Amino acid sequence: MEKTQTNSENSRWWRLKCQSEAAEDDCFFCIEYGASGTEQLSHNQFITYFEGDRDALTEFMQRCSENGIEVLEQTEVPNENWLKNCQEIWQPLDIGKLRIVPVLEPKEVSTNPGEIYILPGTGFGTGHHETTSSVLRLLQSKKLAKPICKVLDLGSGSGILAFAASLLFNVKVDAIENDPLAVENAKQSQLLNPNTKVSFYLGELDSNFQGYDLILANIYAEVLCQLKEKIVNALDANGSLILSGIHTDKVSLIENAYLQSFKILEHCEEGNWNTYLLSR
Repeated sequence: MEKTQTNSENSRWWRLKCQSEAAEDDCFFCIEYGASGTEQLSHNQFITYFEGDRDALTEFMQRCSENGIEVLEQTEVPNENWLKNCQEIWQPLDIGKLRIVPVLEPKEVSTNPGEIYILPGTGFGTGHHETTSSVLRLLQSKKLAKPICKVLDLGSGSGILAFAASLLFNVKVDAIENDPLAVENAKQSQLLNPNTKVSFYLGELDSNFQGYDLILANIYAEVLCQLKEKIVNALDANGSLILSGIHTDKVSLIENAYLQSFKILEHCEEGNWNTYLLSR
């Protein structure tokens, strides 16, 4: 699992061995709050990699502590150690018509249809996490209503889902993200994918975003519930939703919130993570 990569000259790499009651869930939490990668060791222990100066590390560790994550060991590591420890994210990933290609150097540019180039470590990364790969599959579902002319990616992270939607439907995609580092990194990845048309916005969903045929939202279940009315208002009357980032123990929250207004076209469960394709 992987997230943001910063470019600060003062940035350093840190390896934190952590313990919590639910390592899988808390790996996801750490990514959401700025970790660059995680590695689960057992049901209650995991490694998280963090890039930043010491002040940023202190703030990150404070957030972990507030959420019941205990840091057992803290080690500073050179950049090359992080790369060696995360070989999985360097492997290309094929999902239907799409091929996600992690690249080592930003000089490389995608020219083949269906290929998306991503710098590993940016946003929600290279598609290996179940929440991302499930959305990439549902974007290619035959049950998804066509035509799709206008797409919104809410909580866009690395931009991988926005890039995929732009390629698959040959449309311009609006992508909203509230993390400035993620937006910066997504724009860097966009340079590797000149065949895509994505506009990235730093901020929150508001009334300026309207009339979408398809909205993608790979974020926490609680946030999906909080944003339900705004999401509904942004969606076209005949539009579809793809919701992901939903842990199995939060499924009832989503279904209670959304099934009053939507019907399930498809539901994927991988590991403990759930993704829904919904329509009006």
